[in-house]
Amino acid sequence: MFNRQTAFAFEPQGLTQAQFDANPVQIAPQPLLYNTRKSVSQTQAGLAWDQALGGGHKLELMAYGGQRQIVQYLSLPPGAQAAPTTSGGVIDLDRDYLGFNARWRLQTEWRGGQLDLSAGFAGDRQSDLRRGYENFLGTPPNRTLGVLGAIRRNETNRATTLDPYLRASWQKEDLTLEGGLRRVNARYSSDDVFLANGDQSGATRFSG
Repeated sequence: MFNRQTAFAFEPQGLTQAQFDANPVQIAPQPLLYNTRKSVSQTQAGLAWDQALGGGHKLELMAYGGQRQIVQYLSLPPGAQAAPTTSGGVIDLDRDYLGFNARWRLQTEWRGGQLDLSAGFAGDRQSDLRRGYENFLGTPPNRTLGVLGAIRRNETNRATTLDPYLRASWQKEDLTLEGGLRRVNARYSSDDVFLANGDQSGATRFSG
């Protein structure tokens, strides 16, 4: 399976109660000042494969991967972007992701009922390149709004999981018994290369 989608939209935003009462079909001034807009592009592909081994045994494999790009211009005023901790008024995101699920499965009769056993590994990885920019150039009175300005954020965030699991199901007439075990192993990290406001890099792990 392969799929690619691209979309572009202007952002009219909302109205205050007073603006709505005055004219419910008007556009607020901020979207026009900053030319608020958003573009999204996504590509993804996937593969599923299974092989019967006889005696009710089967191997199943699923894998996928994709890439997403988002650019969005906000109506954030320049004054609100002055603090060193803000990431500007333009969002720029590049995301790569992939994953897999490898599973052994057994379907057979047992003690007068239908038994379904499965065990395997599931893994996922996501990497986000996150950049932020000011949505203006210059200073008053010659300031231009709604354009790509100085960079205010530049970091890569990663998330990785690898989870072994076991599942069992037994069904007989109107009785169904199900149970399973799964161990989650997750790692999150952030590499900050925009050091003007300090180094926000770090990493952590979870398991359970």
